[in-house]
Amino acid sequence: MDIRKFYIEAKQKEIKVAVSKSLIRYRLLNRYSQKQIAVTLGISQPAYSKMEAGQTKVSSIILQQLAVLYDIGTTDFYTTGTTSEEKISN
Repeated sequence: MDIRKFYIEAKQKEIKVAVSKSLIRYRLLNRYSQKQIAVTLGISQPAYSKMEAGQTKVSSIILQQLAVLYDIGTTDFYTTGTTSEEKISN
């Protein structure tokens, strides 16, 4: 396998994991259920659950809607670090 292709695939997996973890982290931080988020997004709860589990891709439109809901930037979904709100509350 070409090293560039390997690197790209590894980065894609890393991003997918970061987004999935962030979806869970921000939802819990804001005390929402999966059902509440799904209703807000106009999708089913199982569809949202699959996004959190990394089983389906999350569109940029969904990330934009969630960023508005959580009052964060869309790029915040791509990091797995502690949020500033979590640092303050600890």
